[in-house]
Amino acid sequence: MNYDVVIVGTGPAGTTAGTLLARRGLRVAVIGQGRFPRDDAGIGWVGSKVVPLLDETGADTGPILSCPINDVRFFHAEQAKSAAPELPGAPGFVIDRAAFENTLIETAIAAGAELTHESTVTDVLVREDAVAAQVEDREPIRGRILLLAAGRHSSLANRLGLGVPAGTCWSAYLHVPSTSAGATDKHSVGIVLGLTRDGGFGLTVASHGRMAVAVSVPGSQAEAVAVLNRLCRLIAERSIGPADLESRADHVIAVPLPLGALEMESHVGKHALVIGEAGGFLSAVSGEGIVPGIWSAKIAADVTAAALKSRRSQDKLMTFDTRWRLEMADYLRQPNTDMEFLIPLVFSNQPIADRMAAAFFLGDNI
Repeated sequence: MNYDVVIVGTGPAGTTAGTLLARRGLRVAVIGQGRFPRDDAGIGWVGSKVVPLLDETGADTGPILSCPINDVRFFHAEQAKSAAPELPGAPGFVIDRAAFENTLIETAIAAGAELTHESTVTDVLVREDAVAAQVEDREPIRGRILLLAAGRHSSLANRLGLGVPAGTCWSAYLHVPSTSAGATDKHSVGIVLGLTRDGGFGLTVASHGRMAVAVSVPGSQAEAVAVLNRLCRLIAERSIGPADLESRADHVIAVPLPLGALEMESHVGKHALVIGEAGGFLSAVSGEGIVPGIWSAKIAADVTAAALKSRRSQDKLMTFDTRWRLEMADYLRQPNTDMEFLIPLVFSNQPIADRMAAAFFLGDNI
């Protein structure tokens, strides 16, 4: 069967685009290598700007956004200092990552998108009048337009001439299913500043006795893992989390972070758009990818629907670059601030702490 749109990637960006396009009556295929339903992937966080974006999909957000963040603190890695920003409301939500993605996939299926999961797309083929995703052990899945939302690790964008250049930062992440601290009513996020002299930072997320720890640092994979281990020791020393965090962690994942979307010349290929983390749609301050990924998918769905109705479909697709830059550039842009100078002020100046938190969670300008 030929589809109107073939989407590679079953994360938040791909499933959001699938939902919005299927609701317009289009034939949509969504392909991903992950299992559905998802298994336990630990906890994470998402900024509150996700709410209006998900409302447009019709997703049942009650269960997956039931833990508003009610405790935010900054910690200094080198000094025993902390600061609690004052925010007008919950800046976001602690989420069960598997439940969050399962809900978005279920929403796409209910809208009429066809899901192919546990399938690896090995290549994307672009012809004059069509595109195709080559899947292991089966016939290519063909469509008129391709949306590539295969995540930050994907090399498929290179096949479209749109590969995101590798950045100089790495992220390392671990999660603990249950901690010795037990369950509380706190849904907390801790941001550890000053982990490295070149801007590396750490993050802790805790809720219902579960915990996740992550770092984002310039350098290499080995350096990211080493900084993560150092952060685990700091957590134990300062009683931010369980003393046995390192030994109880399920696994450590270290991945390279792509350059941001603003560093790419274009996200438009022939009959194709690159969205989500595959296109570098990540917050420049926090590295969070769910809100900008879903946001880019919403814009891509609008552009794709218009292109499918147009006799000049490629011209319509080209408007994607202009659209997302107009709407998202401020959210994605690096702060025009010397962070090394700013960090000490976070712990001595309440308005600066508040502004840093707004930049981290909401993408506001510092």
